Amino acid sequence: MHLTMVSSLDSHCRAEAVKLVGRGHRDSVLVLHDLLPDSRVLRRVHFRDRIIDRQEKLLEHGCLACTVRLDVVPTVREFARAGCPHLVLGLPPGVAAGQVLEELRINGPEDLVIDNLLVAVDPSELEDQIWDPRTLHDAGFTPMASDDRVSGEFLVGEFALGDTVLTVPGLSTSLAADLPTDLATDRDASAAPPGAGAPWSQGARLLGHLAPHATVLSAGDDFRPGCHDRAQALSRSRPGAVLALREQDEAEDQATFRTVVHRLARPLHPLRLHQKLPELAQGAHWLRGTLRLASSGYRSVALQGVGPRVWMELAERPVPGARPEAFATRWGGGPLTAEAAVVAVTGRAEDVDPAEVARLLDSCQLSDAELALNPARFPDPFGLPEREQSAWPGL
Repeated sequence: MHLTMVSSLDSHCRAEAVKLVGRGHRDSVLVLHDLLPDSRVLRRVHFRDRIIDRQEKLLEHGCLACTVRLDVVPTVREFARAGCPHLVLGLPPGVAAGQVLEELRINGPEDLVIDNLLVAVDPSELEDQIWDPRTLHDAGFTPMASDDRVSGEFLVGEFALGDTVLTVPGLSTSLAADLPTDLATDRDASAAPPGAGAPWSQGARLLGHLAPHATVLSAGDDFRPGCHDRAQALSRSRPGAVLALREQDEAEDQATFRTVVHRLARPLHPLRLHQKLPELAQGAHWLRGTLRLASSGYRSVALQGVGPRVWMELAERPVPGARPEAFATRWGGGPLTAEAAVVAVTGRAEDVDPAEVARLLDSCQLSDAELALNPARFPDPFGLPEREQSAWPGL
């Protein structure tokens, strides 16, 4: 069975995306899942423009993980057993496609072929969603009070894993502009629908920086399936991954958004980076990269930031049960011509100055004298995972 998954924050955008995919496959079964309050999951099944099934299921724990494990993945198995040739799965708002992929890898049908991971988004709302400090629960996207993700964090993760983005007016845009419910009209993905205005066009340009690899479609485009590549998707989703940039028209780019990529040959001093990071992140819609900090034993550390939220983690997650990596006693990363760090900053052109990005990061590099020090002597202001005590030299 072939599977196309659609993720979104907006149930209206998701429904339009599912219909778009279904129009390209006459024998597709379209399934929409919604997580409701009181631990209930609603499943609606459509076939050839008709709803053929509607079910509600009560879960013991109404969390996203249980929704995926106990309702979404069993639905995929059910239709695979029934001989369905193509299933279009509309995930509950806020459910990450990667979570479903992992559960399908473990418990999904053996002959399953993933055609596409599609993200549905309203460009006119994209910038506000990137900067929204509220959690998905507080913003009304998920019913789980414990869901502490922010909308920008969810969207950037979905863009990285996905291969296709559908630009479609969300419910608020449609109501404000008095747009028809059926948006299947011939329209370029970057062109604003009637009444949407400049925020749509600017959001479409921002998409070119947040998802430079993706095919961007509008609701009137023909759907082109078969774009999913698991290896590439996982590579793009690595913590701190810096993607190849899409070619932008220079005049247009200068007037709207800019992505600056800066590479460094030396590891970074943790305290200096801690001091400079607020300046680096200010005005950045998306901050990402991989660094080598003296305080982490020169292991690769991922720097990630979306809107108001910035965090760091080890870039290479340890394998469960594996022996902890030894804490380095000296810089062993090769000659200083090697790339020790790469950082990309995306934001509005007036807020992201290439020279300023370079100045801030260059000032954090270790000097020759600091490179000669034992890295265990450096403090860790970021609270990264504990260092291997037994690997430290006597101090």
